[in-house]
Amino acid sequence: MPDDRIRRIRPDDVEAAVQLAYDLAEYERAPDDCHLTAPQLQEALFGDAPKLFGHVAELDGEVVGFAVWFLNYSTWRGVHGIYLEDLFVRPAHRGSGLGKALLAALAAECVANGYGRLEWSVLDWNPATEFYKALGAVAMDEWTVNRLTDAPLQALAPRPDSSCRAQSSSRSARRPASPPRSAASVSVSPSRRSSAHARDGRRNSSTSATMPSSAIGTPHTGSPDGPSRYQPRPTTINAITTPGERAHVRPRISPADAAKKASATTMNVPDST
Repeated sequence: MPDDRIRRIRPDDVEAAVQLAYDLAEYERAPDDCHLTAPQLQEALFGDAPKLFGHVAELDGEVVGFAVWFLNYSTWRGVHGIYLEDLFVRPAHRGSGLGKALLAALAAECVANGYGRLEWSVLDWNPATEFYKALGAVAMDEWTVNRLTDAPLQALAPRPDSSCRAQSSSRSARRPASPPRSAASVSVSPSRRSSAHARDGRRNSSTSATMPSSAIGTPHTGSPDGPSRYQPRPTTINAITTPGERAHVRPRISPADAAKKASATTMNVPDST
């Protein structure tokens, strides 16, 4: 039968539970290590997504003992369990069975919810060790508790902001800086010059040609007629054609010039007679 002196903790029990936590710290010879506040415990137990739970022992309307616990998980069993963080009964009420009743309430939680374990830690000098053994608890002597807190915990945790800045700085250091581009001088690579010279030689025997502004220009932010990407700027390329290329060049002449040339040729033909 459940013990009617044990019930789940309520919001109006928070102040009493905080005092019991400080009494436990005093009993375990570490009073300066407890810094719990009522708002902290209130939020942990009764916030939007509580992950801490508790039971209290009540006698004549007074909370005289408590058990605070949370869920853990066993990857070997594949189920949750209960880890008992604090179990404390005031010295004046020890021997009345309240400690065992609190543990029994947690065992009932495990059985009802399919949890596989009920675990807690106990100081090696605590006389309650024999009491726990009598309940069937097994001391995990081969295990050692390891804990990180305060400065070592902060030192181990990476800092996202600094790591992002470090990665950005590293990428910037690896990327070569681009030389400033002058709007007044635009260089043309040798391969482009060669191609331009060849194309110009095939079109015209002249040794110079003017490229349209759409090919090379200076950046332009805008004009009255609307934005444009380039501002027109004539660019002259000196092209040198080969003798073979000159042989295939046929200058274009107008029909009138062709007629004049034909007439002149006819007039200069010698008489075969």
